[in-house]
Amino acid sequence: MPFSATRTFADPDVYFAGIRNLQIDGVITKRGEFRAEATRIDLHRLWMHRFDERLPRIMRITPSGTRSLILFATNPLQPEMQVSGIEASQGQIPMFGLDWPYYLRSSAACGWATMSLTPEDLAAQVAIASRNAPSPAVSINRAPTCPAARTTEGWRGSPIRRSRRRPV
Repeated sequence: MPFSATRTFADPDVYFAGIRNLQIDGVITKRGEFRAEATRIDLHRLWMHRFDERLPRIMRITPSGTRSLILFATNPLQPEMQVSGIEASQGQIPMFGLDWPYYLRSSAACGWATMSLTPEDLAAQVAIASRNAPSPAVSINRAPTCPAARTTEGWRGSPIRRSRRRPV
């Protein structure tokens, strides 16, 4: 059954532990009052999450091995996030493997989102779109081919934003 929820966090350890399906070790890199908001939407096989964080941080993420993850920034004005030491620009969408840990580093307050599917569901969707499926064990960056998808501004009206106003 479809589900949505939004949680607000004041403790970074509780926040890092509250991101499901991932083991996260995180460190806040700037003094200040920590605040983060996590929105979750489950649509049967597709899981979507949106995260808004007030302070910069570094996270070491160990995947569960069960879902392929796609990550993107949600605020076009924020500084670029580093993904395993490589700057990910607004026009790039990092994809992550099932087994390898990776790092996410922000240098300021940031917003980011993820979508995940099982590797089988991702491969089926990629096949429908007539593209080659990426290896689920390799982290890559892909630039969107659709002009509307090259900017994250369109995500402001996304289901994740709308879920805050009404249940899915």
